[in-house]
Amino acid sequence: MLAAYNSDSVRKAAASPNFDPDRFAASRETIYITAPGHQQALCAPLVVGLLEQIRHATYRRAGEELGGPPLLLCLDEVANIAPIHDLPALVSEAGGQGLHVMACLQDLSQARERWGDAAAEGFCHCFRPS
Repeated sequence: MLAAYNSDSVRKAAASPNFDPDRFAASRETIYITAPGHQQALCAPLVVGLLEQIRHATYRRAGEELGGPPLLLCLDEVANIAPIHDLPALVSEAGGQGLHVMACLQDLSQARERWGDAAAEGFCHCFRPS
């Protein structure tokens, strides 16, 4: 889980964090995170940690303020680089907390493997015509 910190330069950079999730949640800033396919598993725990900080800061902001623009998490390759353990719950609850989530998968089998059959079927219901 902490293999990304096996480098002296990474540990040095992490010693003085320069990210404030509460400030970010109140801003109109953007974060882009990319990683080559062969390094996504290495980066995933750090990405999930960052997203969780942003998620909870956004929820705190929603509890303190009325109105304001929602924050958008646009997550491509979500099963690989951002495997949020409770993504189905996040998708169902976040809208009411000022957080919109767009999660993209290459194939539904990724959702089945990561979150189980029931969650994968729940993702499908969002896209099926009535």
